[in-house]
Amino acid sequence: MGSKVREQAAGRSGEVDAMKHGPGLIVVPCQELARYHRFTDSLANLEKPEGSLVQFTVGMSITDNLNMGVRSMQPEHEWVWLLGDDHIFDPNTLMRLLDRNEDIIAPLVVQRFPPFGLIDFQERIGDTEFHRRVQFEDLPDEPFVVERSGSLMLIR
Repeated sequence: MGSKVREQAAGRSGEVDAMKHGPGLIVVPCQELARYHRFTDSLANLEKPEGSLVQFTVGMSITDNLNMGVRSMQPEHEWVWLLGDDHIFDPNTLMRLLDRNEDIIAPLVVQRFPPFGLIDFQERIGDTEFHRRVQFEDLPDEPFVVERSGSLMLIR
């Protein structure tokens, strides 16, 4: 479905949200064995635009797996969502990210274990290789720019 048709369909009352966005590719870098079943449940219940695909890229290197997934994108794919297999998320997470219409966007994500810190990072700490972690008390009400993000990145 062309983007003009999608825009017209999205403007009609009662249309499914999935009509508002073109298809994309969800890339899940992983190894041979499944790790977190709550992730599998989240992915199984994910709302996504019609024609979107999920690709599990299997191997020992997360970076190689992500690159393999991005290289496998087809011309009809308008976006790619890089999705770690250790997350849980609401069914509407992808659609909410697509609705933001940003070139690159990621949701706020906390670590799986205490102290449950955010995995988004701001400026470099001095001359070190380390970056300051975004703190909950610093969060604005709208999307904001970070230097590094840990996961769930949507790229158009």
